[in-house]
Amino acid sequence: MTSFPASLILDLDPIIVASPIIRSGTTLVQRLLCSASNMLIYGEHCGLDFQMYAGIALAKATYYETQKERINADLAKVIEHNVNYWTAFLSPDADGYSHSLAASAGVPLQYCREHAKSLNRPQWGFKVPGWPVATTELVRHCLPNAKWVVIHRDIDDCLKSAKAWQAPYYDDMKEMTENWAASLHYWLAHEHNPQVLLLNYHDLLADPAPILKSLAEFTGATTIDVNVLAVKVNDWLHETDKGPSQYRSPNELTAAEAALVTPLDDLRHRLYGEKPSANSRP
Repeated sequence: MTSFPASLILDLDPIIVASPIIRSGTTLVQRLLCSASNMLIYGEHCGLDFQMYAGIALAKATYYETQKERINADLAKVIEHNVNYWTAFLSPDADGYSHSLAASAGVPLQYCREHAKSLNRPQWGFKVPGWPVATTELVRHCLPNAKWVVIHRDIDDCLKSAKAWQAPYYDDMKEMTENWAASLHYWLAHEHNPQVLLLNYHDLLADPAPILKSLAEFTGATTIDVNVLAVKVNDWLHETDKGPSQYRSPNELTAAEAALVTPLDDLRHRLYGEKPSANSRP
């Protein structure tokens, strides 16, 4: 990135739980980490807020960089008592003001860190599923000390779970498959980065002990409660014909929807081997 404001590169060290697309298991990893007494992983809104503020700060930095000569010249006129011109957009010095905007983008995350510490949970972070590669790159640039726990899941199961939860249209599913492939290739290229831990969702359910050990060592979580895996949660508590539930069962894909997955079969086979069981949880 060019002209990236130095004040947008933050001295913060969150643990970011991410995934190629939604319905991949980020909430499960969040719950596992929060079961440790020294860990607090906040929800998606905290990460999305930072994305928004960082994006605005970067856009503003670009604007003030390109308009710096005019902005500073206008300010100099007023300081010299020349006020007989259009002053509607008078600004402080361009660099200082731009840097202050960039620095403000990190304030909510600084609060998250201090809030977690106040609760005696010094290991902190947030989860956001499905960030596109460009957004991931922006956040990684802003938070160079962050650790990333990236959980990935077979696209077929992600689509079935998404269909049950929010009934996406065909075009949405097509975009999901494209984003899954692009993001997964991106993260696979970083799998040897010491600040990145890739988790296979299906391995986590099939043989949790070694996965949880790696997760604890990577994040610094004290004791992760394996019993969290026994409770299926993928929705708000809601009423069903069988009583209150926090779980929605996957919906099968139509032939047209299933065909979207076929071009990804080589990558799926390499990562997941034989097709995971149809009753794996969403």
